Amino acid sequence: MNRVCRKDGRILLLEHGRSSNRLVGRFQDIREDAHAKRLGCHWNREPLELVEQAGVHPIVT
Repeated sequence: MNRVCRKDGRILLLEHGRSSNRLVGRFQDIREDAHAKRLGCHWNREPLELVEQAGVHPIVT
């Protein structure tokens, strides 16, 4: 995305990640392997960290 987006362009992302609620987040951590195997979704990842690792500089609104 970073390669094909114009300098003044925008990349809009809507993603879910690990819950900020302590109990829900812990549940996601415990069940992550089974959930990913069944549905292919790693629901406890931190999407902003992944975006930053890709070299994209997000503006969170």
